[in-house]
Amino acid sequence: MTPPSGSTVPAAASRRTVAHPVTTSGLGVITGQQVAVTISPSDQGLRFRHVPSGTLIPAGPSSVATGRSWSIISSGEAAVNLVEHLLAALAAAGITDADVEVDGPELPLLDGSALPWADLIASAGTTDLPGGVPCLTVPEPTILRGDDGSQWLAAYPHSSWKLVYILDWPHPMVGLQCARFDLETGDFRTEIAPARTFALARDAEAARAAGIFQAGDTSSVLLIFDDRLSDAPALPDAFARHKLCDLLGDLYAAGRPWRGLFIGYNSGHALNHRLVKTVLAPVS
Repeated sequence: MTPPSGSTVPAAASRRTVAHPVTTSGLGVITGQQVAVTISPSDQGLRFRHVPSGTLIPAGPSSVATGRSWSIISSGEAAVNLVEHLLAALAAAGITDADVEVDGPELPLLDGSALPWADLIASAGTTDLPGGVPCLTVPEPTILRGDDGSQWLAAYPHSSWKLVYILDWPHPMVGLQCARFDLETGDFRTEIAPARTFALARDAEAARAAGIFQAGDTSSVLLIFDDRLSDAPALPDAFARHKLCDLLGDLYAAGRPWRGLFIGYNSGHALNHRLVKTVLAPVS
């Protein structure tokens, strides 16, 4: 694969926070508990406040962990699950500084998309902060493959932040789908955010039977049956768009905007997190 060309990488991005605190709540699908989330102005970068323990967790590569099929921000015993959709919405809105207060162990899944988070951030408004934040960059082309060879994720140096995602599932209700998004020129709320979390119906039932999901139904997850979907997708190529949303959120869990081109093929959270740590690993 030939890496794309890119011009000089900008050294920094503008800093921005929310103008006013905003709160939402919903059912945590892992625990079955009601969870409230408040996003507040800050000038200290992106931080999660885990209310039950009182722990403040800055976003960053060392804070990121992989759950069963979601992303986690953690510090010691304190952990906040299912952070990827909110992080994607924060990235798309250019929010570099904010405190996210969570009164439980997970963010609510809401309707399974990033749109409720994007709407919540829009309702808060934004405020520019002085100075800039150094962008994370891709110093050289990097390609990682999954253990079974059916997934890969590539990162290339680039002057802006762009993502491409290819989903290739041999399932009659999925098939081959492709999505792309440019953080500088794209409209996240219409192009990416409405695409919902999805799962094979048999996998969702097995997870529920194993006690992994205590709550959640087709209002929060789009189920894929052998011959139908539980609901009509909100967008064309919606499954690829949702996977791109996950990738965007996983990249932003590093705590700063990126400059790079990222191309995923069937990749998931574990590979996304491994790529971030690989790209940002200090050169020995």
